Amino acid sequence: MKYWSYLLSICIASSLVGNEVETDRSHQSSLELSITQSNLSLVKENRSFKLPQGEGRLLVKDIPSSILPESTLVESVTDRVSFVIREQGFLLREVNSADLLKHFVGKEIQLIEKSEEGKTEAFTAKLLSARDGGIYQIGSEVSIGHPGMKVLPYLPKGFSSEAQLCWAYSNQNRYQQFIRILYLTRGLSWSANYSITLEPNETDASFAAWVNIRNYAGVDFHKAKVHLLAGEVASVEPRQEKVAMRALAMDMNTMESAAVGETHRYLLPNSIDLEDQSEKQYPFFYQSKLEVNKELRVQGLPSYYRGRNEGTMPVDVWYYLNLENTEENFLGKPFPSGIVRVYQEQANGEVHFIGQDQVAHSPSGETIEVRVSKVFDIVAEKKQTNYRGVSKDVHQSEWLYQLRNRKDETVTVSVIEPMPQNWRMVNSSHRWDKIAANLVKFVVELKAGETYDIRYEIETSF
Repeated sequence: MKYWSYLLSICIASSLVGNEVETDRSHQSSLELSITQSNLSLVKENRSFKLPQGEGRLLVKDIPSSILPESTLVESVTDRVSFVIREQGFLLREVNSADLLKHFVGKEIQLIEKSEEGKTEAFTAKLLSARDGGIYQIGSEVSIGHPGMKVLPYLPKGFSSEAQLCWAYSNQNRYQQFIRILYLTRGLSWSANYSITLEPNETDASFAAWVNIRNYAGVDFHKAKVHLLAGEVASVEPRQEKVAMRALAMDMNTMESAAVGETHRYLLPNSIDLEDQSEKQYPFFYQSKLEVNKELRVQGLPSYYRGRNEGTMPVDVWYYLNLENTEENFLGKPFPSGIVRVYQEQANGEVHFIGQDQVAHSPSGETIEVRVSKVFDIVAEKKQTNYRGVSKDVHQSEWLYQLRNRKDETVTVSVIEPMPQNWRMVNSSHRWDKIAANLVKFVVELKAGETYDIRYEIETSF
């Protein structure tokens, strides 16, 4: 707060006594927003107005209250040499009755009283003090905490319900100035939302993507050209504010995409209005037909192998959908992180919501994995059947995985076991694959009503 008070004092008590000019959104000739997913976005605007020659003060209105003033860059497109900013301050002083009354101490204001009959009477009073509800001199009398309504003759300088930048400038150009203003602001962000609608066969689906843009920056943006950056923005402490952008290219079928340095962005096809305190959704991709792969998966825990375990441990079975993000599957585009909602269409045409998941960024050529819901009719249990401590650091243990299919159809279940850092499979009753350095995968086909046991022995060292 001390920092902003200092900036405020620059504008209120500036030694410049020259011209004072205001500029607002009516002077905007263009407005662009580069919105990130990390609540730190770039505003680029051009304003055109005429400034008096010489030194003066310029109040820049219609800017976000969440602006980072120290990030502001200003230049004259007309003539870089002719227009110079010598000082900058940030004004956002909340209008409240106590501060306003302090400004009028020793001055006359209007008091309005309302009688029991409903009639109003206005009279002049001198404000002696703003404390204790106000102390007023009315004629030869002094009133403490007068109940009447106080009416002030004007709004003092330095009070504003809206954020403003205050520039002490020097201008040598007597013609119209075209000024480019760039700054960072909090309060603007966006996210991606996806929906997958499965056909009754559960292998074909439609895929739709929307962007949700949020404006809580403290100002309306009108006719804005919007760039959306997918990725994370790294920020540091305010005194050392820097921006390092790492983004994913977006080449959606309704938007223009291009690389910017080492970043990528995509552009909404039309300029939009973003009112303050609002959220809006825009479509950016739709594919009516693609293939998905349904997977029922059991996921174990590596902590099982650190010692002796007693009893039977239930393990959740999860329903996953896997989408190949390839051109062959009518995708092949980088998708930003977002929420995926899954709907299931029934044979009778009914559609039901069956689950949702948060997915990470998916470059082209990768698999998008969506965890939809727990599986109701398949039971998985794990049990340690034997344990031997070979040495202080080496352990051997035998395990039983039991899978029970309570469905009336055949299903395929994947069992994925995370292993410790050092491990060796001694023997197994079922074929297994090493899918990563510390991951083992069993794939089991279960007939309707079948119970199936997987037995294996593992040696681990820590």
